[in-house]
Amino acid sequence: MKVKVADILVKLEEDHQSSLLPVLAARLRLAPEKIKSFRVCRKSLDARKKSQFFYNYTLIAELERPLPGVPAWRESDTALPPGRKLEERPLIVGFGPAGMFAALALVELGEKPLIFERGRRLDQRHQDIEKFYRQQFLDPDSNVQFGEGGAGAWSDGKLLSRTKEHFFLEKFLSSLVRFGAPPEITYQHKPHLGTDGIRRVVKRIREFLLDQGNPL
Repeated sequence: MKVKVADILVKLEEDHQSSLLPVLAARLRLAPEKIKSFRVCRKSLDARKKSQFFYNYTLIAELERPLPGVPAWRESDTALPPGRKLEERPLIVGFGPAGMFAALALVELGEKPLIFERGRRLDQRHQDIEKFYRQQFLDPDSNVQFGEGGAGAWSDGKLLSRTKEHFFLEKFLSSLVRFGAPPEITYQHKPHLGTDGIRRVVKRIREFLLDQGNPL
């Protein structure tokens, strides 16, 4: 049986994996050996008390047997629903975040989308942007707004979302990890990749899609 336990508080100076198990066991009123395993689902900093800072964890724990009155937690179904094969190749306009992840979703369904982007790839786009900053020459098709990765490729790499739907967030973050992002982003409160990290992930997604036979 798996259970999800929120608000596991650990002092900042005691933040290590071994400190989580006794706190988790106490919350569940179990002996530590009754918890087969656990993993971090979310981690954030709790600085409300100025005298003592805490890390606030949400953990997924696997128990030896069900606990009375405690609902079981089940993994999100991350598999996309099966669909019939499309008669024509789907078209995707733009290779920003929406275009990239639409393409990845279609590839999982066995499709080979054609992807159109008015701007250039990241390395070439970087040269166009530097030319604008230094010489005030604007390429209307390849600039901070247009090109591989979208406008976010020239951001500071913060990962923000307006949705709270666990399925979509999990799918998005796990895809970033698949293409080179650090695993910690799947549970950090405000994950941050940095500009260079974002660009490395975008390049790897492009290379993967090209390997799958999806012209860009």
